[in-house]
This record gives sequence, structure tokens and C-alpha cells, in this order.
Amino acid sequence: MIWTLGIWMAATAPWAFGQTHESDFFRPKGTFSTGGSLYTNGWGLDVLTTGKVGNQTDWAAAFSLTTQKDPRETRVESLFGEQGRRYIFDKQNVVFVLYAGAGVERIFQPLTAVSKLTIRAGVTAGPLIAFLKPYYLEIFRQITGNEGIRQLSLYDPAVHNYGNIIGEAEFFNGFDKMRLMAGFRVRAHATFNFTTSDIFVRALYLGVQADAYPRPLPIMTQYPNHAFMVAGFIGVQIGSAWAEKPF
Repeated sequence: MIWTLGIWMAATAPWAFGQTHESDFFRPKGTFSTGGSLYTNGWGLDVLTTGKVGNQTDWAAAFSLTTQKDPRETRVESLFGEQGRRYIFDKQNVVFVLYAGAGVERIFQPLTAVSKLTIRAGVTAGPLIAFLKPYYLEIFRQITGNEGIRQLSLYDPAVHNYGNIIGEAEFFNGFDKMRLMAGFRVRAHATFNFTTSDIFVRALYLGVQADAYPRPLPIMTQYPNHAFMVAGFIGVQIGSAWAEKPF
């Protein structure tokens, strides 16, 4: 799907300029923008920068730091009431993903005296690194009768259940045991810049991406994990453009 979109962009982009004279539109040398995005499997921060290559084409570089969640994650209430905390049952790792990609972007609708909307679409690809932080729980360890102590532990389906899980441990537990896993991402995106200024970027940012890892990403304990994942995203980008005089 992503490669099909890329081929379609390359083949059809010139139509956007068919009825527009070069002297009528603003063509920036480059742009830089950053913002937040919601993903179908998390949320994150995105950076997008472009630079002029031709009249219709820019190089593009995309960077992001996002969370990676499993769609089966569900927070449940602790049976320990006010002494407990909500937690995610069966979770093994909290995952953050750092991505850096490069590619090409084309202008479908430039900024003109008539149209104040700039539409761009592009494809980037590059390496990504998944940071795997163990997900710790507070467990009730019985000593005698109804007496016991709180104990930090990773979820173990053989011994842990709703009856002895007090709740989620503090977030910072597990950073000292973080592991890394490298992968590769292909992303197709589009930006809709609604600003009437030729030096600012205020754009809607949306797209789809596919991530591949050499082995399944260990997010859950019992449920099957996956080495290949596809996600959509939508966000807002704010930044600036480097001005270039009209042709």
C-alpha cells in the first residue's frame, strides 16, 4: 500500500502545476516543523524538515519518538481498592520507538494568491530503535494469614493473578534494565498547511507507516507479539519556511 502510494505520487504530481504558472506561486527553499501526533498504537512527537530539489520535489527527513502499544492492552481496577492502582494485565514491556528516516516529498497544491492551502505528500524510510523498559507490578506477598508485604515484580502468569496484583509500580522502575531492538520503518505522509503566511507552517500531518523487526516485539507476556506492525497517525505540525522569491 505504501509503495503504491509512492509510485502514484511520482506519476501524478505534475497535474498540480498544470494550470498554474510558476510566477504565480510561492516556492520555499525548505521547511522545518515539529508537533504531536496520535497513532493507532500510541502517541508521540514528530519532526519534519524538507529542502528544495526541483520545482515540484523536495527531499524530506522525518524524526519521531513515540510510544508503542499493543491493541489488547486494557487497564483494570485493582482488587485492593484505595491501597492499589490500576494496571495493565499481561504486559511485559513499555516500549518507546525512536525513528529517523529520509525520502522525497512532492507539492500537490502550492501556496498562491488564490489558494491559501499548501498540500504536500511524501514517503520516508529509515532505521528505528525500540527501547524496551520492563513493566513492573506491585505484588502482595503473603507471609502469615492476611498479613503480607508489597513486592516489585514482573508479571508471571504462573503465580500472578487478579487476587495478588496490587497495581502498577512507579513508572521509573525498570529504566536500569532497559533493552534495545533495532528495526526498519517505511512511512507515507501528507501535510495540509492552512497558514496564509509564506514563512510559517501550521499543518495537519497524517499518514500510515509499517514497522519491521527481526523478531516479535515483546510487549505482552502470553498474547502473541508481532515483528511486523502497521499504524496510522494524525497530528499537528508548527514551524517555519525559508522564503524564496517567486519565479
